[in-house]
Amino acid sequence: MLLSGCFAQQADVKQVNQRVNETSAKLRSEITELREADLSRIQGRLDENSHQIAALASRLDDLDHRAANQQQMKEQLDRLVARLDTISATVASVTKADEMRLEQAEAKTGKLVQQLEAQNRDVTEQLAQLSRALSDFKNALTGLGEKLVQEGQRVDALTARVESDASATTNHLKEVNKSVGSVAKALETVSAKVMARVEERDRRLDEMAKSLQAMSGQVSALTQAVAQIRESRAGSAKGAKPAGKVQQQRLGQRPEPHTEPEVGSASSGMGQAGPSRQDSGRETYQRTMEQFQQGELDTAMRGFSDFLVRYPTSTLAPNAQYWLGECYYGKKQFEQAIEAFDRVKLAYPASEKVPAALLKKGYAYLALNDRGRAVSALKQVVESYPKTPEADKASGKLSQLDHTR
Repeated sequence: MLLSGCFAQQADVKQVNQRVNETSAKLRSEITELREADLSRIQGRLDENSHQIAALASRLDDLDHRAANQQQMKEQLDRLVARLDTISATVASVTKADEMRLEQAEAKTGKLVQQLEAQNRDVTEQLAQLSRALSDFKNALTGLGEKLVQEGQRVDALTARVESDASATTNHLKEVNKSVGSVAKALETVSAKVMARVEERDRRLDEMAKSLQAMSGQVSALTQAVAQIRESRAGSAKGAKPAGKVQQQRLGQRPEPHTEPEVGSASSGMGQAGPSRQDSGRETYQRTMEQFQQGELDTAMRGFSDFLVRYPTSTLAPNAQYWLGECYYGKKQFEQAIEAFDRVKLAYPASEKVPAALLKKGYAYLALNDRGRAVSALKQVVESYPKTPEADKASGKLSQLDHTR
């Protein structure tokens, strides 16, 4: 806007100067025309008078020859002189009027020139002020431009830094989230395993407490039976030999090695309640096996656990313990299954279910991707029970594992 205003004022000054020049030229031309017109008119009159004077002179010359006409010529000369005086006065007055008009025109021209010079001075001062203002404004704009460039560079640097920090923070947060997720999953898995083990330990403690109670009752019953036997030894012969064992069909995969399931105590002389307890234990075991074969793993697991608590000394107890491990294995709770299979060997080392328990223990370790412990369990089956069907299965599995290395 300042530049446009300066340019507009400069244009106005140029127009004023042009108008002054035009006016001055016009006045000069008018004055010149006036002077030329008056001078030409006066010169014409003077020439005319000169001719007249010359004519008069010639006539005077003639009059000299004509003495008679001298007085008349004198009079004519006087008239001519009067006319010349009149003409001179007229010329003087005209000249004076022209000079006054010229002086007035010159005075007007001087006033116009002074006004124009004053306007030029004002315009020049304004232009100088505008130039200084424009110079200051230009310097300020230059400084602002440099500051804007510096600020832009700082903003770009800060933006790049913020973006890099944001990217690093995002990556760190992603890693932290992944770590937290993995830790949370691991904690959930560990907590689930711990809770399962705690529940299993609590259950086992309850089972052991019930077993101890049952065993204490059995011990007291055995003590009474031994006392009765000692009392009757004096008058009776030696006791009959125990009846042979009768093979029965296994309810699982293999035949049972025992004759009959003894549910109550190890002795048959415990009173009249023995047969009924044996029958109820066998029925419970068979009913639980049927549930297992039908795929009701949770119900079968509770049934085998209850059977082990109620009949810990039964000949079917090793089988129940083994099938309890099979229930855990079927539910893919491999760690609990391994503990159940270990208890078969620990609680019933003479049972024929020990090789099968060791074999399934090896399978459970394979399911947990623990190759070393799985191979150890399978080799134990082959080395400790070489003539059993489980040993053949363990050998085949070991060969398969050797080929897959």
